[in-house]
Amino acid sequence: MSPKKNEYKLNGNVLQKVDEEKDLGIFVTSDLKPSVHCVNAAAKAMQVLGVIKRNFVLTDEEDFRLLFNGFVRPHLEYCVSVWSPYLKKDIECLEKVQRRATKLVKGLRSKSYRDRLCLLSITSHYITLHCITLLHMYNV
Repeated sequence: MSPKKNEYKLNGNVLQKVDEEKDLGIFVTSDLKPSVHCVNAAAKAMQVLGVIKRNFVLTDEEDFRLLFNGFVRPHLEYCVSVWSPYLKKDIECLEKVQRRATKLVKGLRSKSYRDRLCLLSITSHYITLHCITLLHMYNV
């Protein structure tokens, strides 16, 4: 038995079925999984990271924090409480951006990811996402 396909109308016109739609900068798919948005957010953040890499020499942690928090993180965290990633592959996709970004600071490239996070005094992106979601829930 196949699922019943509903036909929706607006002012007598049949609405077209789409698999994904971008609304207010967030990609919403028909299955409501955040994977498409995670991939697009990570790609945009990687583009910005590439611009930073080509134009800046990051010699200290403060420069990194200013550039990363000001230009890269907003792409990864925009409306995160709405599209909150819960699949492991989506979280890893976003975390990969931060992994790559922490390697830009001189002297940290050879260290492990955890060591780089400690030395830069930043948290894992996964933990940051949960803190933002909890903060939004508390404010509601």
